Amino acid sequence: MQRKDKEAFLQNIRSDYAMVADMVLQQGLDTWKAHVCPGIYEGMEAAYRDAPGYFPPANFGLGCGQPFLFADIRPGDRVLDLGCAAGVDTLIAAHICSPGGSAIGIDLSPDLVALAASHANAAGKSNASFLVADIADIPLHDASADAIISNGVFSLPPDQPAVFREMARLLRPGRYFCIADIVKNDEYDDLLMGALRLYTGCHSGITMKGSYEKMALAAGFRDISCVHERMVEIPDSLLQPFMDATAIADWKKSGKGLSIVTLRGTQ
Repeated sequence: MQRKDKEAFLQNIRSDYAMVADMVLQQGLDTWKAHVCPGIYEGMEAAYRDAPGYFPPANFGLGCGQPFLFADIRPGDRVLDLGCAAGVDTLIAAHICSPGGSAIGIDLSPDLVALAASHANAAGKSNASFLVADIADIPLHDASADAIISNGVFSLPPDQPAVFREMARLLRPGRYFCIADIVKNDEYDDLLMGALRLYTGCHSGITMKGSYEKMALAAGFRDISCVHERMVEIPDSLLQPFMDATAIADWKKSGKGLSIVTLRGTQ
């Protein structure tokens, strides 16, 4: 992607999430969550309630997993949360790495970063801070993170391999990254893929299953594994314009569709 095209792409992302922040501020969090994909989010809020340091106002329903559970975060660690949105995972990481540790949430959207900072203040998490940056070009020193997490973000960057290389630069040897994201389990025609993207909110695209593992390996990571996976519930009504009832049943039984995968790897 040319530099001019990349900047336009990133500006579109900023604009999209500025609208999310504005809707939450003007109409409330419940109004925004009515727009969140139920096939991804249903059940996640209940799981979040059990997470240490969970601060409900910071949960905008923009993630798809709980990577903080698998990143081996320890007291005293420095944790990076890539694409932190309103800060829900950053605040949980800040709780887990206490005492002595810190969590830095990084997001492209100044509007979301401002909200995340206000949430940290309201939650009393003085060891959580936030930074506006492109997650493929983070202004932090080499080997400065003990753990890196990311939740529902990797479908957005225009250069995903560059983000993996940046994580490899930032992560200390022997420590873990853990990311959660939506992947497609097969190739689908453009019309069906467009409907799936619209349903999930993954407007920038959905990566093929197995691609993230290849990118992580190419960036120098090892011991890469899928530590959690679940299917995205796709309603029959979305599939009916593309196939009959028998084909829908076969499609679902075959394991086609979309999955949420949580991947972990180390240096």
